[in-house]
Amino acid sequence: MICQCGNQSAIRIRMYFDETGTTREVCEKCGELDNANGCPDVFFERPYLDEHITDDAHKNGIYVESKRHKAQLLKERGLREAGSDINPRLGRPMPFIKDPERRRKFMLDNFGGK
Repeated sequence: MICQCGNQSAIRIRMYFDETGTTREVCEKCGELDNANGCPDVFFERPYLDEHITDDAHKNGIYVESKRHKAQLLKERGLREAGSDINPRLGRPMPFIKDPERRRKFMLDNFGGK
């Protein structure tokens, strides 16, 4: 597929209307694509107070209202979720550490292991 941005090998293109009513297309290169149905891929069961997402105005945590709200909060703070069926921190945000050695140290310090 070819996107409006010029990406000749777009895997997926999403079309939507912007604030002015103009039709726009975004692909994985030029825009933010959530999963296939447009719903953010974050863990969310029901509204709750997340003590792990904080800022100066909300030192004890922020009340998360929806999946989209949680995804927005994580993006604004440069965080991402880490979790799986095995990880005890399922659905809790953690910093993204690009350097493999620092990431390894972080994981060992916080989750133990060898």
